[in-house]
Amino acid sequence: MRGGVYVYPLKVNGKPNFSESILKWSHDKFGENFDPENLFGYIYGILYCNNYRKKYASSLKTSFPHIPITANDELFKKISQIGRELIQTHLLSNQKIWQSTAGFPETGSDIIEKVSYDKANGRAKINDKQYFSQVDQEVWKNIEENRL
Repeated sequence: MRGGVYVYPLKVNGKPNFSESILKWSHDKFGENFDPENLFGYIYGILYCNNYRKKYASSLKTSFPHIPITANDELFKKISQIGRELIQTHLLSNQKIWQSTAGFPETGSDIIEKVSYDKANGRAKINDKQYFSQVDQEVWKNIEENRL
């Protein structure tokens, strides 16, 4: 995979781009209402889960991820929804994020030199001048725990 670029679109020629076995499973589970974005959301949600990443940390460094499929419909839907929200957040299209109170008030180079947290002022600093304001301590703790 070094030096290569790989693209795996959700659909090719209007058809879901998944293996026949996962499509059969999805169709059996959801019928005609199957949406490949729900499956992608589930995969994204699983891959972002702290417990999953801790449990499979060593194999994730050397191999492709194994995605456990749940038989629990409600759990699948919940993880899929969380995954879809994460996708929107990571693509910067999640309106909830833009409506939050956090800010980036100082102009400057925008270069990340050293990331640190100013607990007294609730700031995630990226350099001596610039920071994200109103960053909750619990959010910062989560960031720290999940640094790779």
